[in-house]
Amino acid sequence: MRIIDARACSPAAGAGAATRCRPARGAARHCSRPALLLCALAVALAGAPAHAQREPTTQTSIGIFYQPGAPETANLWRDGDQGQRLALSGRVLDRRGDALAGALVEMWHADATGSVDESRYRSAQRSGDGGRFEIRTVLPGHIPMARSNVVFAPRHIHIVVTHPAHPRLVSMIFFKGDESLLTSPYPQLAIPLETSRGPQGEVLVGEVEIILGAPPLPPGALDPGD
Repeated sequence: MRIIDARACSPAAGAGAATRCRPARGAARHCSRPALLLCALAVALAGAPAHAQREPTTQTSIGIFYQPGAPETANLWRDGDQGQRLALSGRVLDRRGDALAGALVEMWHADATGSVDESRYRSAQRSGDGGRFEIRTVLPGHIPMARSNVVFAPRHIHIVVTHPAHPRLVSMIFFKGDESLLTSPYPQLAIPLETSRGPQGEVLVGEVEIILGAPPLPPGALDPGD
């Protein structure tokens, strides 16, 4: 059995370390092909970059309509609701991309006309296996801004995610293609929607990834969306 000096396989051994091994005293003078491959693998692993960190989801202000204790449900659609059906699925992840099960996911939004009914369109649930959660609801309408019927806020869903190992996330979900999205300071929070057709008619379908790890806004701070 050939004995390989591990120091010959370290990055400190220089650029030629991947193509040569230094035998230890008393060992054979030449390395076999398998030994060379082991050396190359050791050098590659030693010089591999650390696990890339993902950009966390942007923190926003919580708004004025947040209420704790939302109903524990993923289905907010009711027969007779106006507007387009929306089926939104998502995952809660950390910055390494690992799934976070058991996170509390709270969501709320306006109805299809842009009106906010504090007793409707509120959901609370725990992320399941793979950090997954979902909500079935209606596409929110545009909310008038600054008491004006001319300027409207983009369609959006508020979301708060709480996990014991990470700072609480307060954020929003917007939708690409919304004509009012140009007024939003958070284009990175917009997701695409596709139309799915089924027995109950057309449903807008979207997916979102929630990456925890962003520091919260200072208490009382106003973000650019306020």
